[in-house]
Amino acid sequence: MTIAIVGAGLGGLALARVLHVKGIEAVVYEREPSRHARGQGGMLDIHSGQRALREAGLVDEFHAIARGSGQDMRLLRPDGTLLLQEDTPDDAPLLRPEVDRADLRAMLLDSLPEHAVRWGHAYESAGNGVLRLTNGSSAPYDLLVGADGAGSRVRALLTDARPVHVGQNVVELGIPDIDRTHPDLAAMVGRGNYWVLGDGISLGAQRNGDGRVRIGVSFYNTGEDWFTTSGIPLDDPAATRARLVDLLADWDPRVTALITACDDTVVPRSITTLPVGLTWPQPPPQP
Repeated sequence: MTIAIVGAGLGGLALARVLHVKGIEAVVYEREPSRHARGQGGMLDIHSGQRALREAGLVDEFHAIARGSGQDMRLLRPDGTLLLQEDTPDDAPLLRPEVDRADLRAMLLDSLPEHAVRWGHAYESAGNGVLRLTNGSSAPYDLLVGADGAGSRVRALLTDARPVHVGQNVVELGIPDIDRTHPDLAAMVGRGNYWVLGDGISLGAQRNGDGRVRIGVSFYNTGEDWFTTSGIPLDDPAATRARLVDLLADWDPRVTALITACDDTVVPRSITTLPVGLTWPQPPPQP
């Protein structure tokens, strides 16, 4: 059987690895030109996903890169009142450890045969057992797997459903090397996740393995066009930080100090999801 997987994200790579362990080879087609073409985002906490890693024969490698301390949690009100603090003992089981997306992806890539991933091969169309790529090449398949994200183009072969906005928009920022540059804020955030939940607004701070803390300021019950109407000058990092602090003027200044300490990386994120309970008819088998 010839299996083609579109998308070299975590899902596509994990599937390719499990198939490889079972003696079933697959080829992954990825539009990015190389494994280092772009950043891979922040941390993930892995719960049930550890079952897939066991099936992939990679649980020991995963434990080597996972951060048990990332299971720590602090939850506060905007006035600074501490509601919850969970500190994970050093010998606690890795039930929901944090791991850098980049490290997890590198582990999966390194576990595959050298030519299992075809870089620079972007999906164009598929049908009748032929996968067509935008570089003009094509490949046969018996089974085609769409692992190309929430906006999957492969999924369009099965359903017209598209991701819809959930009413949440996030401004993502970050503090590099926080232990050295802002040790007071590092102590406040702790080793794992730090959340402040307000009325229609939240702030989350997440430790990354490289010493960076990612800050996400979320605005709820907001429209898909919110970034164009919010008055936040996203093309001016300093002004963005100042505007966010103004929007949180009644919050504890120790919390808003996290925003002031951020560098000039600003990423707007509109949160979308596929319809809950989405299914599609099983296509008839090809002769």
